[in-house]
Amino acid sequence: MLKLFHDLQQRDWRVQILMETLEQYNEQEVAIYGTGKHTEWLLDQIGQLVNKVACLLDRDENVEGERKFGLPVCKVEEAMASGIKAIVISSTFEQAIYERLQPVRQQGVEIIRLYSQKAISNGKKSVIKRMQMVARDSQYYTFVDRRKGQAQLAIILAGYKPYLWPFTLERLARYAPSNVDMCLVSSGLYSEELARWAERHQWSYLFTKINDVSLAQNLAIAEHKEAEWIFKLDEDIFVTDRYFQHLRLGYERILEEGLFHPGFVAPIINLNGYTYVEFLKALGLDQEYKRVFRELKYAANGIKCHSDPEAARWIWRHSLPLDEVAQKISDKPFDYSTVPHRFSIGAILFKREYWEQIGGFKIGAKEGMLGVDEEDLCQKCVELSRVMCVVHNVFCGHFSFFLQEEGMKEFLEKHKELFIMG
Repeated sequence: MLKLFHDLQQRDWRVQILMETLEQYNEQEVAIYGTGKHTEWLLDQIGQLVNKVACLLDRDENVEGERKFGLPVCKVEEAMASGIKAIVISSTFEQAIYERLQPVRQQGVEIIRLYSQKAISNGKKSVIKRMQMVARDSQYYTFVDRRKGQAQLAIILAGYKPYLWPFTLERLARYAPSNVDMCLVSSGLYSEELARWAERHQWSYLFTKINDVSLAQNLAIAEHKEAEWIFKLDEDIFVTDRYFQHLRLGYERILEEGLFHPGFVAPIINLNGYTYVEFLKALGLDQEYKRVFRELKYAANGIKCHSDPEAARWIWRHSLPLDEVAQKISDKPFDYSTVPHRFSIGAILFKREYWEQIGGFKIGAKEGMLGVDEEDLCQKCVELSRVMCVVHNVFCGHFSFFLQEEGMKEFLEKHKELFIMG
């Protein structure tokens, strides 16, 4: 079943628009303008829906009257006489053809473009809606709906680290503003304990039968149609006071400055391959860390901040008490930096329009694949010039990376009192 969602998401927006157009009409009611390779490719993608196509259109007299790709080639006038109700433009000369077809449009024939910005946007939105519809009809997810219809949404991926919930979810319960819809999201499992957390705090809860974090996140965002601002958090993130308000303010100030258009923004996170350096610098600890661990380098992997349990413990010793450290960082003037490499997306903020622009978080080809969403999100930022930014006066904690988890569990057991909020 996951392959179906994967294939749906990978479907080209042009194919999606054509298929949705054909589904609206009866057989022989749609014509395609263009007889080149682009049209051949489109026809090859739509399967049995090709029966809805009456003919191909072309101004070239050399192909008029022929059959191409199994369809007759006609003039527009002939197609109109046969009763077509829609024309899909399949050509790189779309704008010129669209202008040429305006008299036909005025006669009530729908003209469909595949390359306008509106068409691209609608095509990608349609793919997301189709995934949601298939998942809902197949009962592959359950949504316990406690939405308040807010413009801000926080989705919290949770289900696999219950030992952290008394710390991380409790912080969310204290610091989440009332104007943020909260939704716990479990990929591939249902947790009775999480369901109780959600009910107690009047949060929504979405869980899927399929273990794919991208699919689960996409469904959660799709269910919150009013949400324009999306906070994404993992269950091992420790938010701090005014985290939500200050991170959004940072995003808005970057936009106002005008140098960059963010794909997403993130706070300073103590355990993160980019922001740990900024965290240490903010507290004047960067040179001490370098002396102890013989390393101070920005990187998405291959560094001790990612793999060494002792490095994680050292950083956390200097992160506690968390709220006091957060206050020191939030007292600093607004500043931000751009990320030059892949970024760990455990705590980010992005806008719905960017999520729609990239067609949602990328779904893996197999269940349980981790990092697919992160890799694709960062790659899309580069491709679309939507910059990854870190806001330097917002702070949160990240418990550990995988290789550090057991060592950090021991640290947590010894220092629980420091992790508990006062």
